[in-house]
Amino acid sequence: MHNALTKPLWKAENALIEAEKVHKKIPTQILLGQLAPGQQVLDTEVKLIHTGMRMGAYNTVKTIAREIRTNTGYAKAGNEAHALMR
Repeated sequence: MHNALTKPLWKAENALIEAEKVHKKIPTQILLGQLAPGQQVLDTEVKLIHTGMRMGAYNTVKTIAREIRTNTGYAKAGNEAHALMR
């Protein structure tokens, strides 16, 4: 009776073990050449990505500094918001 009750559990556990083995065989990284053969990344594109990331970081810094200044009772928050944020 115990074996009959636990049979679906063992079946599911064995299926999970097999799925994990298959999952471990999948590569975690793939080269760009394998994904899109012949594709080239231009310096301009890298520059635009870098600039976009810097703009996002700048906007985040400004927003957090503004929130520190307006939503805290800290007297020197206007002068030290960026230092507080770090």
